[in-house]
Amino acid sequence: MEDSFVDTGALEEPSYLQLQLHRHYLDHYYHPAFLRAFPWLLTVLSANLLHYSSLLQARAHARRLAMDSPPPLSFTLMNSPSMRLVRYKIKLLRYSATLIFFLLFWSFIPEIAVPLEMGWGTIEASIVGLLAGFITIYLNENMALNMRNPWKPAIDFQLASYGCMWDMLRLFGATLLVPFEEELFYHSWLYRYLCQLVSRERHYGSFMDVPFHEWNWGAWIAANGLLALYNGQEWKSYGISGLLCNWVIARKGQLMYGILAHSIRNLAISFWVLSTGQRQYW
Repeated sequence: MEDSFVDTGALEEPSYLQLQLHRHYLDHYYHPAFLRAFPWLLTVLSANLLHYSSLLQARAHARRLAMDSPPPLSFTLMNSPSMRLVRYKIKLLRYSATLIFFLLFWSFIPEIAVPLEMGWGTIEASIVGLLAGFITIYLNENMALNMRNPWKPAIDFQLASYGCMWDMLRLFGATLLVPFEEELFYHSWLYRYLCQLVSRERHYGSFMDVPFHEWNWGAWIAANGLLALYNGQEWKSYGISGLLCNWVIARKGQLMYGILAHSIRNLAISFWVLSTGQRQYW
């Protein structure tokens, strides 16, 4: 179902045609779902493995300090030195794995291999990204710090130069790597896969047959609902941001506009964190 908000001018651009030219060649070598889901799945699995292995180590250490009763796996252990430092390992692993993956495979994913054309579409996507960033800052869902520890590398490593280095790494990863990883999973694969399943007007043989300007309310809510649920207490800001990025993709008919909006959103949050010192957003 295609609604009136779709920018029909954007659909006439050659970008979508170029995507289809790659289709039959690529499917012989790499499964399309693998290329779009693997970066996100890899980072989620590895991050949770590191997180819970460190949490168990922190629990064992606390138990040795208090032999009378083993402490539960709770947020109180998150303030332990090992749990504070594991966040940096997780981010480094995530950014490194994502960067290596895209250096190897970006040319095999046609929707991100097509260059983004400058124009009103990029302005529109930037406005959407800024709006998503402002909404996240306004909601401030981790204000009580009961979701995670704030990002304070200078304190955690007790070295100011380390603080600057990790802050720049976080800025780089959040702005240039994470948007590609998450948009490919949620909006290139999951949203289009759901559209393929529920579409009544057209029969799609694969999610790759679903054009990016395809609009389906159920798929829109379901895909971004999963994004919201995955982010726990910050479900409102992540859910709204996902809905907005998905909307701009469908309106312009090109994934790169959603990636741009996502990147601007993360850049706005990063600028707020670094300029105000309110590190609960990180």
